[in-house]
Amino acid sequence: MKRSIKYILKLIALLSFILTISACSWSEDKDIIYIRHHLEDYNAHTEPFEKGVSVTLSTKEILEGIEEPKLLENIYDTVLYLVKTEKREDHYIIQFGLDSELKSKGTMLSLFRLNYNQSYSREIEYEAFNEKGETASIGHGGGDGEAPYLQSYHFNISEAQLLRGEEWTFKISGLYLLIYSVK
Repeated sequence: MKRSIKYILKLIALLSFILTISACSWSEDKDIIYIRHHLEDYNAHTEPFEKGVSVTLSTKEILEGIEEPKLLENIYDTVLYLVKTEKREDHYIIQFGLDSELKSKGTMLSLFRLNYNQSYSREIEYEAFNEKGETASIGHGGGDGEAPYLQSYHFNISEAQLLRGEEWTFKISGLYLLIYSVK
C-alpha cells in the first residue's frame, strides 16, 4: 500500500513538473516570430511604422556599459530595451531588444514586413549621429534573436568615433507594425 502511494506521489510530482515546463515553453514561444511561422492561424498584416525609433545615449553611458537591460519605451504591444553596451577590441556594440506579448489580437513593432505570398522581408536603415549632427560610420545588424528579445538590432561604432561626441542618437527606420488577431 505504501509503495503504491509513493508511486502515485512521484507520478503526480513528475506530471506537475512536465506541465510547468510546458507552460513556460508555451509563453516563451508565443511571440511575434510565432505569428510569422503560423500565419494560417492568424489574420495578420504589416503597415509601415513611419516614426522609426530613436534612442539617445550619453557617451559616458556607452563607455561604462549597463548592469542589466534597461526599459526604454513601450510602442504598442512591444517593449524596447537597451540590452547592452559592451567594448570589443577598439569598438563598442550597442544592442537593443524588442519584447512583445502575444494576445488574442494586437499590434507589435516588427523588424520585418509580411509579403503577400506569406514570406517576409526586411528593409531596415540604421543611422548614428552625435549632438553636433555629425554622423558616424557604423556597422549594424538586426533580426530574429533569442528569448526574451525575439527581435533585436545593434550598432557597432569605433571608440575613436564615439569619443567625438558627448551623446549619440541611434536611429532605426524601415520598421513595420504587425497587426494581428487569432482566426
